[in-house]
Amino acid sequence: MIVLESHNLSKQYQGVFVISDFSLSLHSGEITCIIGNNGSGKSTILGMLSAIIKPTTGSISVLNQELNLNNGHLKRHLGVMPESLALVDVLTIKENLLLVANAYGIDKQDSLFRSEYLLNYFDLLKYQEYFPYQLSFGTKKKVALCLALLHSPKILILDEPFEGVDVISSNRIQSLLKLLSKKGIAIIIACHQFNLLEKIIDRCVILSSGKVLIDEYYHNIISSNTNLESFYFKFNPPLEMRDIEWIDL
Repeated sequence: MIVLESHNLSKQYQGVFVISDFSLSLHSGEITCIIGNNGSGKSTILGMLSAIIKPTTGSISVLNQELNLNNGHLKRHLGVMPESLALVDVLTIKENLLLVANAYGIDKQDSLFRSEYLLNYFDLLKYQEYFPYQLSFGTKKKVALCLALLHSPKILILDEPFEGVDVISSNRIQSLLKLLSKKGIAIIIACHQFNLLEKIIDRCVILSSGKVLIDEYYHNIISSNTNLESFYFKFNPPLEMRDIEWIDL
């Protein structure tokens, strides 16, 4: 079942198109990754799919209804971890969770239960009275994931969920995403860590300069390639190795 669909999205900044003609369908129960070099447009695309960034052209639909910056009832179906993490520094971690729960209309008792459950799930209970600025980057990542999961979304949009996260937490997140996909949640991830993606993804989209080079299911990729990295390098060859001449032992 298609739960989110984009048609011919583009985004222009200062007269330059950073995204061109991007179309994608997300299916329930599938994990899709978007990979590409720095500046290829991954975060911009996720921002548009999340209704955080307004496309210059094109359209997005969620559950067959058009998504835009104003129709909040559709945003309820989205669980978003943005590039910025979107934590409020003047509120404690617990207060951040309760604020988001209230915004989604979750009653106080259920808000407290879900907040404590998620904090415990990611071993964050000891930080619940801390402020975001007091936490490491990886810890804030886990808090941002808690915020994305609070309201039982049908679609998860995650920008670099493994970046800065320790090995144990990374493994926990991988297991959770696989479990959620089995429950029918559609998940899209921007990520550079191919070794982690290979364990969980169903589908891979490769970007270059804001355009889709490849949109293919992982089992088709791996059937004729050693791994995801070797497949990626076919379309994005590594840069030539050069010495830094002024550094010497």
